[in-house]
Amino acid sequence: RYVDLLLVLFRFEVEFYRRHGITAHFAGHPLIDQIPAEADSAEFRRAHDLPPDVPILGLFPGSREMEVRKLLPVMIAAAETVQSRHACIPVIARVSHLPAALYEDALSGRTAIPMVENRSHLLMRHAHVALVASGTA
Repeated sequence: RYVDLLLVLFRFEVEFYRRHGITAHFAGHPLIDQIPAEADSAEFRRAHDLPPDVPILGLFPGSREMEVRKLLPVMIAAAETVQSRHACIPVIARVSHLPAALYEDALSGRTAIPMVENRSHLLMRHAHVALVASGTA
């Protein structure tokens, strides 16, 4: 046996690991309180000029320049494919510490995609589906 105590992020995991003979303690998720549970969708859409009734496809390319440079063009292409089959509006989670040109270059020659700056958790709350880079995007 290699584990004496396992700290888990979600309550359901305690019972799961107990059934497998592992002592687990619910520690909680460090980001859970940063995502408002009852955020107003209509207000979010108004604040970002998004149509009221179209599902949101969140694009979360990450927070490091190389991630955004490599992943955002692929995510945009995937979003275009999804849009060709399903009514949705892609929205990019942008971080302000990276140059705006990085995002503009990825959109070059394409239809403009709205961006939400420094509010990725709020975008995540309102997105119906998301493409997310691994890590803390």
